[in-house]
Formats: sequence, C-alpha cells, structure tokens
Amino acid sequence: MRAFLCILLAALVKGDPCPSGFGDYSEAKCYRRLDATSFTDCSVQCRGIQASMVCIESEVQNTHVFDVIGVNTQCCSWSDQSCCAWIGLSQSVTDQGTDQGWDTWDKSGCTSSLRLWAPSEPNDFNDNPENCAVMGWGAAHTWFDTECDMRAACLCEKDAAELVPAPPPPPPLPPSPSPPPSSCRPGWVSAPGEIGQPDKCYKVLEGEPKNQRDCAAGCHNAGGSSICVSSAEENEFVSTLAGVSGECCNFQDQSCCLWLGLTQSVTELDGGGGAASNWDLWDSGCNSAFRNWQVGEPNNDPTYTGAEDCSALTADLFWYDTPCEMEAACMCETGGAEPPCPEPRQPGGGGGGTSGGVVFLLLLIFSGLAGTVGFYEGKDQRISLGAKALLAKAMGKPPPQPRSQTQPATITTPTNPLPTLYQAPMPRFEGAATPLATADSAAVASAPDLPMAVAVALPDGRA
Repeated sequence: MRAFLCILLAALVKGDPCPSGFGDYSEAKCYRRLDATSFTDCSVQCRGIQASMVCIESEVQNTHVFDVIGVNTQCCSWSDQSCCAWIGLSQSVTDQGTDQGWDTWDKSGCTSSLRLWAPSEPNDFNDNPENCAVMGWGAAHTWFDTECDMRAACLCEKDAAELVPAPPPPPPLPPSPSPPPSSCRPGWVSAPGEIGQPDKCYKVLEGEPKNQRDCAAGCHNAGGSSICVSSAEENEFVSTLAGVSGECCNFQDQSCCLWLGLTQSVTELDGGGGAASNWDLWDSGCNSAFRNWQVGEPNNDPTYTGAEDCSALTADLFWYDTPCEMEAACMCETGGAEPPCPEPRQPGGGGGGTSGGVVFLLLLIFSGLAGTVGFYEGKDQRISLGAKALLAKAMGKPPPQPRSQTQPATITTPTNPLPTLYQAPMPRFEGAATPLATADSAAVASAPDLPMAVAVALPDGRA
C-alpha cells in the first residue's frame, strides 16, 4: 500500500514516475535498453546506471519485456540473436544437471519463483555450457538456456518506488542542555542525576588499600566521610566509580572491595543482639535505611575468629560484614562544595544596631565612671538608667522606666557602711546605702544573655 501511494504521488507530481533515461513504466518498474552484449557485461552496465538486469515476477511483466525489446524472428534466431532478451536469471550450480541450480537473479533481493521455460528447456544443447537464461527464441515468449557470452539485448530495470525522492530528514534535535556546573571541589565527582542528591560529591582515595579506620580517617582529612549509600542506583554508581571487580574482590584478594561507612553501633562483644543487629552507625551521620546484604549476611563468619563489625561492597553489588582490619578500597563523600565565607556586615545592613563590642566598651566606661565617682543609685538616676538602657539594648529588652519622683526611698541602716568619704550627705538621700557601681554590677551579673561578665572595680580596690 505504501509503495502504491509513493508511486501515485510521484505520478501526480511528475506525470511520469520514471527518471531521465528510463521509461516503459509497468507494474511499478521502469526500463532502459542498452546495446546487445554478453550476460556478464549487461549486468555490469546496468549496475553502472544504478539499476539491474530484469527480474521477471509475472507473465504480464514477461510480455511487457518482450514488447519493450521488440523480439522478432529476424534478430532472435540461429543467425542473429541481437534482439533476444537477457533476463537476469543464471545457474548457480552447473555440474548437477541442466535443470538444477536455476535460482540466481542478478537483481539483489529478487526471489521470483516464476519459470517460463520452453518445452525441453533448459537442456545444455549439444552439451554446451548453457548457464544463462534468454527470452524470445523464434519470437516466442518462453525462456531458453544459452551460453553466457552470447550477444543479446540488454534491458535494465528500476523499481518505481525507488524513484520517489526520500522525504527530507527531520530537523536536528536541539542540543542537550549543558549540565549545571558541578558544585564539587577539584578532584571530587558529582553524583549522577538518578541518585537524586545533586549536591553530593565522591572521591576515591588513591594509594594502597586501607583498613576501615584508616579509610574513615583519610576521608575526614580530605574534608568528607566514608560513603553512605541511600539507594540501589547509588550502590551501583559507587561500585563502578571505585572499580570494584571480581578480579580483586574475592576470598584471596580484597584490595578493590569497597568500604562502606556503615558499622555496628553495639557489637556482640559489647553485649549486642547478635551479628545482624545494630547496623545503624554511618560515619557521615546520615540516616539511610537502605541495606543490600547478601543472603545470610551479616553473620560474623564462624571461620573467622575475630569480630566482623564493619561492612564492605563486593563485585556482586551485595554487602558483607567483615573484619575492620581488612585492607580494601576507600571512597569518601561530601555534601558538595565548601560553603563560602560569610559576607562582611555592611554599615546599617541586616541585623543593624550597636555591636556587642561597642556595648561592652560603653558598659565598662559607664561602670568605671560610676565606681570612681561613687554616686548612689538614687543620687543621679540618669547615669544608672543610661547604663541599664545599654544593657537592655544588648539583651533585646525594652529600656527601664525611671522611678516615680513621688515614691519615697526606702531607708535602711547599712550593716557594713562604706567609708564616710563615699557617703557625701545629700538632701533626702542620706540613708541610701547602695552605691551606683555596685547596683550596675549586679544588673550586669543578672543578665544571662551577655557574652561575658563585666567586672567593676570599686574605688577602694574591692571588686
């Protein structure tokens, strides 16, 4: 059906489905006649014009070929064979009888089983090697075997379906988007997309195989940790990246088996629940629940006298518990590139406010002044409130409110009064016994959010 539509389309577009030099269209084939020549030369000349010798697939086609050549008795007889027509059939086996081996068509892909032999043909007449087929002897539409070097009419054919121009190729696909730049440090490999952890990076530690503890230490020194496997895809990826293979991961050689970051948090020697219990401690601190133990593992292999408290990945992609002293390949992982250094805070930028260092310095100044002068809290409330306001600002609390002027001061008799030198009499406040420096020091000591304590020296050297 498709071939028919192609032919119809070509006919509608061109009016003739045959290319230049070809014609006599019939049954989806086009033909071109060449000069009389031998069977072999006819085959070569047809191929030179991207065609082939005729392949007869029906009696209708056989008649059409006969008519195109114009076979007649004057030029297809004993005296002249120039208008006998070569057909592309020849004998593949020539030593098993004259009627055997007639199965080779010059046209590639031709499987026609049609045979229109004349009576008593093929016959190797007079024991001549007649291994090629020709049409038209005596102006008959039947076939005869004849010698291949006879000069007869050469007819080439092309399938009309081949003449329909092939549709233009589809436009090229747009280029694949470039992968995002890797966030991994130099020497580390990014996790593939199927793992679903785009910020994860891996690094195989070069050098000699290591025991599990040296592997973990090497990873920590490299800025990472022993690998934590979270899926079957990641399990296969790390095996491939590390080059795990049966040649170096077997009972005799474990140099390319791969350490996992998984160990027993409580071992049998520590009173654990057995070889299969407490496999929950990942070196990286991850919480992966993925496990890919081989059947029967973990088992603390009874043929080994020590403990098998560490785990390794082998060439079959399964996990085994193994002695931590085993020497194996080491791979590290990290969450990605090192975090960038914090931006310096700009004046007036986010956070704002007075820095802790400035507040601390101001508190020292206020407290020192208050201690040196020896003002009482009640003598000049403004200084005390200023210090407390700074404290409140540093602690993120509202500033204190001044005491009502109408509230009478509480007069107490000091049990250990300060020297008279620091008790200058003032109207209405002679009995106040708490020095400002002491009050502000107490306020500082009671502020839990301050980064450090503020020590205030009293004038007589007491702290």
